[in-house]
Amino acid sequence: MELDYDRIDINQCPPSQGNDGPNRFASTARCKEETTECDPIHGWGFRRGGYQCRCRPGFRLPNLVRRPYLGEILERATSDQYYNNYDCMPIGWVQRMPVQWEKAHPFIRALYRDQYYEYVNATSGPAALHTERVNVYEVLNFIRGVQPNNCSKYNPSDLFLNGDVAYGNEEQFQNQAKMAVRLANFISAFLQVSDPSEVFSGTRVADRPLTEDQMIGETLALVLGDSKIWSAGTYWDRNKFTNRTYFAPFAYKTELNTRKFKLEDLARLNTTEEVYTNKDWFQTLKQRWSTTFDSLEKFYLKMKIRDDELGKYLKRYERYPTFYRAANIEHGHWTRPYYDCHGHLKQWVITYAAPFFGWDSVKVKLEFKGVVAVTMSLMSLDINQCPDKYYVSNAFKGTDKCDRKSSYCVPIQGRGFEAGGYKCECLQGYEYPFEDLITYYDGQIVEAEFQNIIADKETRIDMFKCRLAGAAAIQSSFTVLGAILFALYQLR
Repeated sequence: MELDYDRIDINQCPPSQGNDGPNRFASTARCKEETTECDPIHGWGFRRGGYQCRCRPGFRLPNLVRRPYLGEILERATSDQYYNNYDCMPIGWVQRMPVQWEKAHPFIRALYRDQYYEYVNATSGPAALHTERVNVYEVLNFIRGVQPNNCSKYNPSDLFLNGDVAYGNEEQFQNQAKMAVRLANFISAFLQVSDPSEVFSGTRVADRPLTEDQMIGETLALVLGDSKIWSAGTYWDRNKFTNRTYFAPFAYKTELNTRKFKLEDLARLNTTEEVYTNKDWFQTLKQRWSTTFDSLEKFYLKMKIRDDELGKYLKRYERYPTFYRAANIEHGHWTRPYYDCHGHLKQWVITYAAPFFGWDSVKVKLEFKGVVAVTMSLMSLDINQCPDKYYVSNAFKGTDKCDRKSSYCVPIQGRGFEAGGYKCECLQGYEYPFEDLITYYDGQIVEAEFQNIIADKETRIDMFKCRLAGAAAIQSSFTVLGAILFALYQLR
């Protein structure tokens, strides 16, 4: 296997937790360690500048700077530009969080209730997904409330969520989808290149067709190879697998991080409601790829085989070079999030299916042969509550509780399908006023304090706002003002 070396990220930040080495490029970043700290940027590739310099706790960006200093700009800066810029300014007055919390003033609480009216007398249950403004807590409560012991009591339509609930699945589950594409492309290559009925001269025999054991092993390898994949299946269309009307090896697990996996052939389910060829994702891909195959990718092969039984020399394959057509990740199909009530997983999941193709019976044109599908848990998907453009289909966008006048929302990866997966960074011209090891307000804390003020409990939500920058200048102004008043008093 050959990979593009230039796509590997390098980490130029100093050694720290998560960057403990060995790292040839450690401590090569140009961040000024006195006032800034290095933060690596994902996806920059094998080149300099894949980091940003953010202010240390107790410091803030100058009023003319909007975002942290990008490493790409620092790497290109001249000596004069570097030494005269890219610094953070110290914060003058540093506050501390109160030890004793109190209930919010009725006027303050009324302002929050008016601004977030969807959290007052909120709609619960499946109807929470269809309100004008989303109450993220009620939506998550409904999703978590569906369990194996009560899922059959819900309307079947309630067990299918809108596609915008799974916003970000194509990016976050990309690696899992590529594993399905890899197996689908392997099957496509074998069906188009190898012909079991071909006759060769001499002692050479044709390749054998794919066997059931091979397909079972490849399907099980998908579940073994990625912990986020809960189930995987290779679903062959009717009469497309050798000597089988239906064939669908299906591997799954019922516990996370387990060594116990289960395997079966879904061809045993032959009723109209249960047969896999009637599933929506199978029918969607079959109809999409029923006539034209021009958009499939074309892969070339330069195969060599042994010259004789001993294998001392290699000779070219009869068709050299040869090619096959197969799908890429964009040609697959993502399902809506759904609850697998009558299946094996018994949880909220989302499925990705990739098609594979082979020659028809007379080897004139390609035809749809089947689908490779992998299923991931919806609970491992990160929610993005930050505001976005109007055309972005995200059910939870704009549900963050950051103070829009002084801060902006930044998503935090890795917190799963829970509220609070973001941080509130200060806007340009504002500063984080508290004595802390971080320079932002954590979304999980903000969400917890917001629920307290809605429930009329002790809260500190009104303190989660950034302060207008320039406290040090205000302090010096008070000093000058005091000196002027003292001088006027003496002259009097």
